[in-house]
Amino acid sequence: MTDHRAPRPKARRTRNRGTRWALLRMFEVPDATEPDRVYLRRLRIVQTPWFGLYLHWIFLPDRDRDPHDHPWPFVSWVLRGGYTETTWTTPVDLQQHVRNRWSAHRISTRVAHSIDQLQPRTVTLVAVGRRCRDWGFWTPTGWVHYAAYDRAGEGPDPFGGPL
Repeated sequence: MTDHRAPRPKARRTRNRGTRWALLRMFEVPDATEPDRVYLRRLRIVQTPWFGLYLHWIFLPDRDRDPHDHPWPFVSWVLRGGYTETTWTTPVDLQQHVRNRWSAHRISTRVAHSIDQLQPRTVTLVAVGRRCRDWGFWTPTGWVHYAAYDRAGEGPDPFGGPL
């Protein structure tokens, strides 16, 4: 069986890996298949090297070919709207979840997920733990770093940047 878990780093290096401190900083993430559309708008209420608190406005479901994981464990609370999500703890162990308004759930760094269906105007509050690695995609051939993942079928990740 192919290992879909990200490799664990031997040493922790955060220098030159992007912004680790933020206060009330907003940015948008383009859609994977239509880069002129906004997939997600994130307000970093506070971000430190140890934790972060984000507000997400989610406009589109995940449209990548494969599910993705995250570089930190997180807890997400649905404040408005809702969505259906599939999670994978192994490549063959998948579960579907309905995330309704006011629901909360936790996802570890060893779980991949994909938002499949989305209610209009969905907003979530997300508390993230300490970053412990980069994020990536669980593909049929194994885990692939986000920068090397061919999202649009046209070469390396055209969007870059941390999610």
